[in-house]
Amino acid sequence: MRLISSALALAGLTTVFAAPAQAVDWGQHYASVRDWDVYQSDISGCIAARPSGQMVDMAMLIAPASGFELMFSSSLPNDSLASVLVTIDGRSTHDEYIAVDGWLHGVFDTPLREAMAASSSAEVMIDGLPMTFPMDGVTAALLKLQDCWFDLAQPDPNTSRALPVALPSKSGGQAPGRAPTRPTAAPMVPAVTTTHYDTARDWTVHAEQNAHGFAGCAMTRGPGFDLSLARFGGAWTLRFPFNAPDGTRITADMDLDRASALADLTVLNGVAEGEIGESWVEGIALGRRFFVSLGGPQSRISLSGTAAAITKVEECDMNFGVVPVAQTAVENDALRPGPNCPAMGSMRSPNLQDLGNITFINQTDAAINLYWLDFNGMPQEMGGLLPGDIARFNSVAGHYWLARDVHGTCHGGTIEVPFGDTSYEIR
Repeated sequence: MRLISSALALAGLTTVFAAPAQAVDWGQHYASVRDWDVYQSDISGCIAARPSGQMVDMAMLIAPASGFELMFSSSLPNDSLASVLVTIDGRSTHDEYIAVDGWLHGVFDTPLREAMAASSSAEVMIDGLPMTFPMDGVTAALLKLQDCWFDLAQPDPNTSRALPVALPSKSGGQAPGRAPTRPTAAPMVPAVTTTHYDTARDWTVHAEQNAHGFAGCAMTRGPGFDLSLARFGGAWTLRFPFNAPDGTRITADMDLDRASALADLTVLNGVAEGEIGESWVEGIALGRRFFVSLGGPQSRISLSGTAAAITKVEECDMNFGVVPVAQTAVENDALRPGPNCPAMGSMRSPNLQDLGNITFINQTDAAINLYWLDFNGMPQEMGGLLPGDIARFNSVAGHYWLARDVHGTCHGGTIEVPFGDTSYEIR
């Protein structure tokens, strides 16, 4: 292992984060997602960088020979080594990066990619110089980077060659060969077909396909929907019905509990849609009051059942719209008492008013479906948790819940919600 001299390291302290060198081959613009731009190059591979049109300090790369790399702009000479410490949520990864054509290149392994996707920021120290990088949109950028690489490599589906997977699923990753494709076009490409995936409370979840293949999943309520959320390539899209010519741009004025925001929407086929951030999706899942104005009077939109529906959309998107066999078994058998489950109708949630927020943490190695026992003691599905998943629900103190696996076993028996905020580990 080579070490750079102290003089070179000190020189790098003031110039590590310089504008990217022109020698980097960015190729052609491939797609934009959230605040990231993805580029495709026959020489360099696929590169995701942010911000667009400004100095780029950090980028993510899938290189033809080495797979995933994390890059930081640098003025160090080629083949110089730099010490890079990346800290996310208190956990640190240290490695030596090598300078090539104005960039420091380092290994971007799966644990680091997953940590960045799950966090809002990363602390990076290069040869002692600290920097903070926002991680907003990293999940969407990584998935789009993977799409770019699939399109560039054009693998033979009849071979067993395994291609890089940006964020392996919690169920064990992808099989060898090309994963189900996502569209390379923007979400505004109209869906050719929709396929029913599942229902959650009053919501219907369906998978959408367009000319490129699987596009994403969406949730709607009723035949004439008032609100829809869709998930495409890791990014969320908000939809409202709106009668205007295709391409019309409007601004949605939204008030969610105590938060307010403006969203830019574009009309296509009678629907106004635009991307929203994860924080607003979480707010819609947990919120109580949602008012929206599309250039006219405000309308109040019910958020009943949105938490369960959003969880189901995420599951649908992760499964590329294919209904898991295990899920079907659980839902078709929802009314049959299994081990540790109460007899149907024997445990009824009382009609009380004291709020009790409960956060479920799935510590098992199985998929779990969550049910609220209504006032008649009948299970009402509220959402699902994959191993390691966490979900928070607004409930009422004294109400009863069940956490059932595919075999019908109720983990923890009947779960009673206490007053206030609490967490419950499903084991």
